[in-house]
Amino acid sequence: MSRRLIACLMVLVLSMSARACVGSRPWGMGGAFVAVADDGAAVYWNPAGLIQLQDKEVQFTATLVEEGGFRYRYFLAYTEPDTGLGAGGISWIQSRTPLGAVDTDGHAFTYSYARELADDFALGVNVRYERRRKDTKDRPKASGYSVDIGALFAVGPRLQAGLLLQDVFATDIEWKDGDRVEQGVNFRPGLAWRPADNLLLAVDLYNTSKLFDEGSSLRLGGELTAGDLKLRAGADRQFEVGTVWTAGIGYGNGPWQVDYAILTGVDEWQVDVQQVGLTYRF
Repeated sequence: MSRRLIACLMVLVLSMSARACVGSRPWGMGGAFVAVADDGAAVYWNPAGLIQLQDKEVQFTATLVEEGGFRYRYFLAYTEPDTGLGAGGISWIQSRTPLGAVDTDGHAFTYSYARELADDFALGVNVRYERRRKDTKDRPKASGYSVDIGALFAVGPRLQAGLLLQDVFATDIEWKDGDRVEQGVNFRPGLAWRPADNLLLAVDLYNTSKLFDEGSSLRLGGELTAGDLKLRAGADRQFEVGTVWTAGIGYGNGPWQVDYAILTGVDEWQVDVQQVGLTYRF
């Protein structure tokens, strides 16, 4: 096990690419979720994680902020566990993204699929269609497709590693008015460790092609389960920018779970970001 653990740590240190994420539970943990990915939010964080689902699930998240630089506004996903042919899901993300002096409204529609290829090893894929519209008088449009590939594998009884290769073809978004937005490939490795049944710790690297530059970050987070309550905390250390501190709480009762997260610490966002999520399992 020690050699496998060292190899995973080397991947985290030596591999270091886009930025803005969804889900009140993941953000409560500082955005360290690539190697966790054990609920419906896996359709964004790591599609391979869908193989861990035990139930069908509907998950909705809303971002409660009217200004600042946080990109994603709404997230809705429906996922199904593996019944012999693999696990899958569909999802929608509504976003608002700065583009120069104007903002753009975007909608992303994704199909996700995961399959276990060997004991404790799974691969997943996202196929995403995205369309955007500029918030200007003539409202020019743009659209494009992208693909993500994820992997999840056990390192030990309580330790697993996750990898997400986001926007693998780095497809550019071309606007009908001639503008072009380059989509960079984003390699995101992570580790998740459960030192006890009620404690989860995780670490991710974000935007690994620009290690220690603006746009890359080191993410750390944890989740403590106490009965029906889940307490979360984390940090997103954005190199060349600062640290986003996060905290969250979750409450589950039967098939329902409610999650809340708050992010604070980056002045350019102008306001603290809050997210609330609702999950139904059946």
